[in-house]
Amino acid sequence: MLRFLSSSSPSLGHIFKNNNIYNNKIVGIRKVSKLKHTKLSEYLYTSLKARGPITVASYMRECLTNQEFGYYTTRDPFGEKGDFITAPETTQMFGELIGLWTYQIWKKLKQPKKLRLIECGPGRGTLSFDLLRISKDLPKEFQDSLSLHLLEVSPTLRKIQAETLQCDSNEAQLYFSDIYSPNNQVNDSIRGFNNTPIAWHLDIKEVPGDEPVVLIAQELFDALPIHIIQHEEKNNKWSEVLVDIDDDPNSEYNFKFVLSPGPTIASTTAINNPEVYQKRKLIEPNERVEISLDSISLVTRFGALITKRRGAALIIDYGENHPLSDSLRAIKDHKFENVFKSPGEADLSANVDFSVLSRTITNSFDGLHVGGPVFQSTFLREMGIDTRLVKLLANTKTEQDVKNCIHSFERLMNDNQMGKPYKVLSICNDDIKPIYGVDDC
Repeated sequence: MLRFLSSSSPSLGHIFKNNNIYNNKIVGIRKVSKLKHTKLSEYLYTSLKARGPITVASYMRECLTNQEFGYYTTRDPFGEKGDFITAPETTQMFGELIGLWTYQIWKKLKQPKKLRLIECGPGRGTLSFDLLRISKDLPKEFQDSLSLHLLEVSPTLRKIQAETLQCDSNEAQLYFSDIYSPNNQVNDSIRGFNNTPIAWHLDIKEVPGDEPVVLIAQELFDALPIHIIQHEEKNNKWSEVLVDIDDDPNSEYNFKFVLSPGPTIASTTAINNPEVYQKRKLIEPNERVEISLDSISLVTRFGALITKRRGAALIIDYGENHPLSDSLRAIKDHKFENVFKSPGEADLSANVDFSVLSRTITNSFDGLHVGGPVFQSTFLREMGIDTRLVKLLANTKTEQDVKNCIHSFERLMNDNQMGKPYKVLSICNDDIKPIYGVDDC
């Protein structure tokens, strides 16, 4: 998740070029000292020493969600005190406008008495809180229809979410006693802000009932593991980039990228599946492509749930509407670093290929509509962020508050910050399109 960094941060291309991240060349002749192992890298080093290289997807999965040493399972990475800033942490306007979008979907669904609001990867719970807060200004029927379902694997973040959403800590603790065997029913005694029922899950299949759903995935897909496949010009085959230990005394890092000796399950699956990779007549020498099979699996589950229960999904992330080759990065303390420098202690993410998400839904489901992707700035403007800013400024009490509001607005909307790098994609049943904010923009 990016992952907002200062404008002075170097470009990703510059980082990859200078770190020689794929070809493992050592720059210069200076002998360097090996970095000390993190707890996770020590575990990974021992594992790879015994069994050999692993996929980049496996490396990412261990770094981010290892039960004992994973980045997300052991800390709160969000905000100024963390490693990066997400849109909901930037300003309340973001979550409030998602709330207005949800209200529009509820109306298009003919105002059902119950609506399951599912946030996937809810961070600190800030977006959901701001959404519920704006709902107090909307019809009571809409407020009463909502139950909130949070898909979260981190025990640390679940506790923070409960606090943000003003849940009773003793009652919410029922969900945290065994993170990998959560209660999958909505316990009406566990209420949050505005008396909203709240439950935590590990998978969307655990969300009970058959009522319509609204799924929100804000900066989730970028954190899903990727495979990296590479075309070998000499034999006209696709191999896979893997992660192996690096025992070279002249290398600073304990791991390195290597190439599989031939096709792998992931490379074969990707190249032979038109939903995953669109073949081109001309292939660049040693062309490399990032493939997220986990993203395809998740968006397929989104489509299946919407088909079965009706509703919509909103996916907001940074990425492009085409395949990518070198977007994998690590972020720590609001700075980019080599992906092997601090395993388990730095965020790993990759740009989202929105074309794969759109193609998966279009080719796999009848009766679903895909809207976008559009720029985040376009979506927020269509949802009324300019009007919302004016109202916030009218209620500010100090000059510093005014500056903070304007700075947050610019961060979300500026083309060189979050405005254009972040995209918005929607999925819904055909009969409720067009979707406000993403269609015909």
